[in-house]
Amino acid sequence: MKVKSILKIAFVNILLPFILAYNAYNLFFISNGNQTVSKAQVKSSFVQSDEEILFLKQNASLEAGYTDYRALVLDKYFEKYNSPLFGYGKYFVAACDKYGTPYDCTFLSAIAYVETKLCTKALSAVQYNCWGWGGSGSNRIIFKNFPEAIDRITRGMASGYGIANLNNPYRLVGTYCGPNCNPYWASSVEREQKAIDKIARDLGLPPLFN
Repeated sequence: MKVKSILKIAFVNILLPFILAYNAYNLFFISNGNQTVSKAQVKSSFVQSDEEILFLKQNASLEAGYTDYRALVLDKYFEKYNSPLFGYGKYFVAACDKYGTPYDCTFLSAIAYVETKLCTKALSAVQYNCWGWGGSGSNRIIFKNFPEAIDRITRGMASGYGIANLNNPYRLVGTYCGPNCNPYWASSVEREQKAIDKIARDLGLPPLFN
């Protein structure tokens, strides 16, 4: 009886507090630490392997609410210029995947910078048209919101210009902005695409271009 009593007292006073403390640590620290980015959240059509998921989970730059690192990179780019497009990165990625455009998903954002500095000029934000889509003056198309504009313009560019040409602005320049286009239009779009890719690299995320 004495041995059982001693063991019982030892369990209650020593082992039980340790077990409770260990469980509390797992519950409040480890679980919460992984709560920001779960395995299910991170997986997308482009992030499939467990190694990639582990990398993204460990990277503090992948913030809560982002299921694809490309959307985070685009939003960081928009945030840099205080653009009203901030928060819409996921719509760019969704449209890129939907219409099979290049994986990096930078062409539309880069064009938006060159045309309207990401909808911070003139009436572009009011029209939800950061791309000069439709032409100038009365030809300019006014969209209902940014998601509609992003989807329709991505679809239009994929079908009208060809997916293979979307990451080569020098092939777009003659038809996109016409014969009176700024001679630096194509090089400026290319520059901004590289600037977006640099954000990904600076955040320690996978590069958008190989």
